[in-house]
Amino acid sequence: MSTVDDSLAIETHGVGKRYGSQWALQDCTLAVPRGRVTALVGPNGAGKSTLLRLLVGLAAPTTGRAQVLGRPPAQNDGFLDSIGYLAQDVPLYRRLTAEDHLGLGAHLNRHWDAQGARARLSRLQIPLDRPVAKLSGGQRAQIGLGLALAKRPQVLLLDEPVAALDPLARREFLASLSEAVAEGETKTWQRMYALNVLTALNASRSAIPYLSASGAGRIVNVGAMGALQAGAGMGAYAASKAGVHRLTEALAAEWKGRITVNAVLPSTIDTAANRASMPKADFTKWVTPQELAEVILFLVSDAASAVTGALIPVSGRV
Repeated sequence: MSTVDDSLAIETHGVGKRYGSQWALQDCTLAVPRGRVTALVGPNGAGKSTLLRLLVGLAAPTTGRAQVLGRPPAQNDGFLDSIGYLAQDVPLYRRLTAEDHLGLGAHLNRHWDAQGARARLSRLQIPLDRPVAKLSGGQRAQIGLGLALAKRPQVLLLDEPVAALDPLARREFLASLSEAVAEGETKTWQRMYALNVLTALNASRSAIPYLSASGAGRIVNVGAMGALQAGAGMGAYAASKAGVHRLTEALAAEWKGRITVNAVLPSTIDTAANRASMPKADFTKWVTPQELAEVILFLVSDAASAVTGALIPVSGRV
């Protein structure tokens, strides 16, 4: 099996698309790391729109291969849940209102943030109850962006949505986009902190009174090897897991002699979800749940009563 670079949001190798005898795109190779805002620059007819259509699965490449978030583009829920896309012509149903579009989105998407989109459009003073045909080009572009962001995508692809806008509307759109990017990054950090650090802290606080009374209490947190040296685009995850490591060390010092507190640091765990998100990875190198469980069982056993404050890598064959 070939390996997948998990630090990349988009990767293409020799991608080309031909319609009949005409090539719309040829020999396109690029790599876009996660967590980046990247511009695709080229003259008219260079194939920029064609490439974006390939990346969202609206067309298949004639040559080469493409991957988005480690998977080939496809028109299925598993792939599309992670992708937001706004085409150059901002396709909206002209007789429907912005509120109607939000309602449709809720029916068609499993992770739909209608409340956030509605708040964003209201803040921009976009009428939610007026047919989009009666709105300005700038207002329609803002609705399109709001709908794309409502999916909470991991990758957002925009195909020149400001090309037909006047300078003022263009500036307002780009300012709104910048705000959304910053807001999304902040929420990611907050979510990772809550998921990892606060979960470990609250579980420990709840258990410590009972564990200390037992005289043989054990706490085993789950950190991550990826927090030892963060890769591109992994800042929020790595920082939150590093917080779990420091929490483990602090609790071990505070409760030494009464409770042992350790953490296991797995690499990639061989789960169905990880296999689905990285289908071309070499699964034989990953840590199996059984292997990880055996390390945890040792740490809670009497044989490990002298081990505390340890951060134990469980790397498998990586």
